[in-house]
Formats: sequence, structure tokens, C-alpha cells
Amino acid sequence: MESLGGDTAWFDRFAAQHAALLYYWLVTGLFMASPESAYNFSLLVEEHAYVTYAVFAEENAQLLQSASALESRGRIRSVCGRGYGSK
Repeated sequence: MESLGGDTAWFDRFAAQHAALLYYWLVTGLFMASPESAYNFSLLVEEHAYVTYAVFAEENAQLLQSASALESRGRIRSVCGRGYGSK
């Protein structure tokens, strides 16, 4: 996401970090009240993510098949200035 410019806007980073914290504490509080409800809520969120990605993958199948993993790695290297995992 970062290599596509997803981290350039301050508000986007702020909103993503705080949404993650809110989700964590919401599920934690829900778990304290009812573990079964917390599990079901997490299941709904994960199912939504799965369906969303499946639709994306289906709609962009040709593009995803034409791109190689090495191309993505090269883009990451050019953005970071070094190879993945190097120090």
C-alpha cells in the first residue's frame, strides 16, 4: 500500500491507526462481556474482508495474473532504496 502512495496523507495514516485501536478495544470489551459475541463479530469482519478480496481478485484477475512477484519486489526496492529484509 505504501508503494502506491497509501501513506502520503497524514489523515489516512491517523485514521487507519486509530481505527485499528478502536477495533482492538471494541473486540476486547466485547470479549469481556461475551466471548461468543466477540467471536461472531470477528467472524463477520473476516468474512466481509474475504468477500471483498474475492470480488477484487475476480474483477482484476487478468491484471493480477500478468504481474509477477518480482515486479512488485522491484517496485518496493526502488521506493525503499534497498532490498527487502536488508539492513
